[in-house]
Amino acid sequence: MTSGDSDSNHQQSFQQTNGDNGGTFDPYFIANSDNPTSSLVSVVFNGVNFMRWSRNVKRALIAKNKEGFISGEIQKPDVNHKDYLKWKLADFMVVSWILSSMNTDLADDFGYIDNAGELWKELNERFGQSNGPLIYQLKKEIDNLNQENMTIVTYYGKLKKLWDEMQSLRAFPTCMCGAMNSCSCLFMKKVAEFEEEDKMMKFLLGLNGGFEGTVTNVLSMDPLPSINRVFSITQQIEKQKEVNIAATESSAMNNSAMVAQTHKG
Repeated sequence: MTSGDSDSNHQQSFQQTNGDNGGTFDPYFIANSDNPTSSLVSVVFNGVNFMRWSRNVKRALIAKNKEGFISGEIQKPDVNHKDYLKWKLADFMVVSWILSSMNTDLADDFGYIDNAGELWKELNERFGQSNGPLIYQLKKEIDNLNQENMTIVTYYGKLKKLWDEMQSLRAFPTCMCGAMNSCSCLFMKKVAEFEEEDKMMKFLLGLNGGFEGTVTNVLSMDPLPSINRVFSITQQIEKQKEVNIAATESSAMNNSAMVAQTHKG
């Protein structure tokens, strides 16, 4: 039997069990539109983007009510259990989705694993343990990123993406003793404000020279505005500059036309 025949038979089995499943709230449910060869996410795992890729895969599986297959919440039933076939088919689907979301060479390396939980554990052990190099690379990209020829929207979007990836790698530690629950000095709020201020400063530092006046005005505000507020301000300034440039060009064209008309006269 070829691999294509195998996939076809599995797909047929998926659809035959749909009537027995309890709908989308049942983690064993397989929709008719689900295909084992479909990629879960648009970001393909290439061996170096594990944190971003794995986060997107988790979100996609949560949306399909299948995260339990990789988290360990949904355990493999006994072979004689009435749900065993349902589990096997759904688990096979999750494995296929994950492998289809990896580049071909990497997927081949993990093709021998036929259990979603084991596959996810293996991926995490190989690629999810050492964050040092990733943090270093992200920090370097953030420090070196400047607006240059980008619009404010594009520049901020790139920064935001890098900040979010850094946050996923270096999330603020959770208080385990419970003292933070009764904290009345707003410690966490102040920490968040410091982080926000750092982001705002980086955003301003990377702006083009034409925003020097805007930067001065922002830094003179007390309290300092949020990064989102600064983004809004600079975007408005950018749009105003575009309007002014368009008006200047239009005026120049009109003047040229008037001069040409005068010479003709």
